[in-house]
Amino acid sequence: MRAYDRVHALALMARGIEAPVRETVESALLLGREALLALGLPREEAQTAEHAVRLRDRERLAAQAMGGPFIGPEPLTPPRPQHAPGQPAPEAVPGE
Repeated sequence: MRAYDRVHALALMARGIEAPVRETVESALLLGREALLALGLPREEAQTAEHAVRLRDRERLAAQAMGGPFIGPEPLTPPRPQHAPGQPAPEAVPGE
């Protein structure tokens, strides 16, 4: 069954739909793969990256279906430090 986003997919799963297809994630994965190819990444590496993100997303969706919308793996990248408006941004971490 088609779902338009993660929240809709979780609602469908709560009603017994096992594998809703989310339009937004599918288009994002395809566009991401095409962007990697356009940047010169070999096709095999772009497909590997797409597969890795798809797998993480499926795992997170399954965890969220079991325990709520905020359950899931850590982000792919660490969150950026926040700073108060009007204050200078924190120093960058060496090596980033």
